[in-house]
Amino acid sequence: MIKDFFKNRKIKKYARKMPKKLAAKFGNKSEYSEEEVETILKIVKLYKNDRAGNSYAIAMYCSNECYLGYLASSPGIEDYGAARELIRSVVFPDASGFNFSSLLIDASNPYEASSGNSHPSSVDYSHDSGGSDGGSD
Repeated sequence: MIKDFFKNRKIKKYARKMPKKLAAKFGNKSEYSEEEVETILKIVKLYKNDRAGNSYAIAMYCSNECYLGYLASSPGIEDYGAARELIRSVVFPDASGFNFSSLLIDASNPYEASSGNSHPSSVDYSHDSGGSDGGSD
């Protein structure tokens, strides 16, 4: 239970602190490279020296292939789909999915202390227009 609390808190920090910095430094993209994500993790002081410690940030902002390559030497790490579902349930509990655009929008709004969610339950972040705002996953 305590482990889940800290994991969820870390995921919320990735969602709150990283999207604007990623977009400012590397442009709006639907996926970033592991090097780009690690650069921002270091800037926002969330970087961990072990690859498993950064796994949710990699799952949040990188492709499945990047995630698998990044964690190839880290046994016991959950698969990409499971990691992204956990991220979605923590950051957007009332939405059916997420993408970079929704994280960037969410980073502009403070989390409500009571629920950790700043979006109305009717918002669906699973689809993106594919425009210059980051594309879809």
